[in-house]
Amino acid sequence: MTVVAVICEYNLFHSGHARLISKIRERFGEDTAVISLMSGHFTQRGDVAACDKYTRAGAAMLCGSDAVIELPLPFSCSVGEIFARSSVNILNSLGVVDYLAFGSESGDLEKITETAKNQLLPEFEEKIKEELAKPDKEESYIRLRERVYESMFGKRELLPNDTLALEYVTALILTDSKIKPFAVKREGKETATASRALYLSGDYKALSSLVPQKLLDVYKGAVPHCISYASRAVLFALRTMGSQKAGECFGAQGGICERIISSAKDSGTVNELYNKCVTKKYTEARIKRCVISMLLGITEKDVFCVPDKVLLLSANDRGCAVASEIRKNGSVSLVTRGSMTYGTLEARADALYSLCTPEPEKCGEVLRKNPYILK
Repeated sequence: MTVVAVICEYNLFHSGHARLISKIRERFGEDTAVISLMSGHFTQRGDVAACDKYTRAGAAMLCGSDAVIELPLPFSCSVGEIFARSSVNILNSLGVVDYLAFGSESGDLEKITETAKNQLLPEFEEKIKEELAKPDKEESYIRLRERVYESMFGKRELLPNDTLALEYVTALILTDSKIKPFAVKREGKETATASRALYLSGDYKALSSLVPQKLLDVYKGAVPHCISYASRAVLFALRTMGSQKAGECFGAQGGICERIISSAKDSGTVNELYNKCVTKKYTEARIKRCVISMLLGITEKDVFCVPDKVLLLSANDRGCAVASEIRKNGSVSLVTRGSMTYGTLEARADALYSLCTPEPEKCGEVLRKNPYILK
């Protein structure tokens, strides 16, 4: 049986995600096992997921995924490079994955691979280090990499949203992975951003044009989550946080944590805080990721490791068969309850996420949940 992995957030699962799974089975056969490595309650842009992870995992199961495994918190809310490399490290450790499939605006795997190899050349990395060492630099890291690449190899012929595809291929090369990349050209106009906005606004009629019809009742029955609901708790935590402690958190060095703490003291909402902190150097996504890192106490040690266990969120019969193979062949343990995973960090994450709702939820209940099993 061929096993194809998808690294995802499914925040929310929409018709474009369903098409990707369909393309996988068109290419590799109907008996292919599709395994989704999905972000939990916190996402790559530093947001909280609009639906809880078990609801999103169940939605993926209903639309063709055979199993959903959680991408652990320290990696799911990290910059794209770490998000991709950590995800690939986990897929390697499962010991069963044959292909990594991903959507790409260009769908040009050859061009993506060429760009990845160029970015791994020693001279490119040296030039990046030189640029980073220059004083008083007001340029974001993403813009810096783009500029350096263009100066050395010419303008990249990839579309802007091919960025994660590029990071996935880079990670596969760096880890000398046996997993092969499979790029699918994106079609349709559905986006997670649009579907999430409609869901949070309660506009299910408009949402029905972006998501598979079978998921409408799933989303209607779910509790919406947004960090703005927890604004006062977030601002209190930041206002009373010492800069020394905050500076120990991942991504909070170089003055950014002081900027966040200072701005929190005269902001009335989390969104106002974000707006005050954004500069040419500090993008909104970076500010959001740093806030999550400071609130939860994510350290460099948490980020730069390969976990020894990952959480199974959902599976059908075929997914359960793959889970059995992972337990036999993998170098990582597959566990079935959140309380068995990441200790204090996971408990903190649950405590914050449970406040990001119109009415605060009970703390700790999600840590005791069992996987959603579809028979």
